[in-house]
Amino acid sequence: MQIYTRKNRKQEVPLIPMIDILAILLIFFIVTTTFKKKKSRLAIDLPETTSLVSSEDTSERTAIAISPEGAIFFADEEVGLDGLEKKLSELAASGVDGRDRLELKADAAAPLGRLVEVWDVLTRNGFPIKDVPARIRKQ
Repeated sequence: MQIYTRKNRKQEVPLIPMIDILAILLIFFIVTTTFKKKKSRLAIDLPETTSLVSSEDTSERTAIAISPEGAIFFADEEVGLDGLEKKLSELAASGVDGRDRLELKADAAAPLGRLVEVWDVLTRNGFPIKDVPARIRKQ
């Protein structure tokens, strides 16, 4: 008489379904993640207006910022007028259009003379004032 003995199988963890689940979770987290936008570390209090038409353009641009004390920043890096001139001449040499890449953010308390000096540097390097949009808060 032949007696059937049941062999004990090794306990295994099913790896293929676990890999599938991990792949689905990874895809879910990649798709639903919102990436942190680079914010300026310089606190600028923008001037306000009630009569100018605001633009809905929210594209990312390199900011030329003027602090209330008159310090000039180019992309969150403090530069003087000479440093700004060097950065703008490098941009002009690479063929960048000011309308697409630059914006001017001047604090409401920034000295007017400093703003005019920045405009002068922009114009000297081939970026007319009309091509560099300024950030102004609408009331």
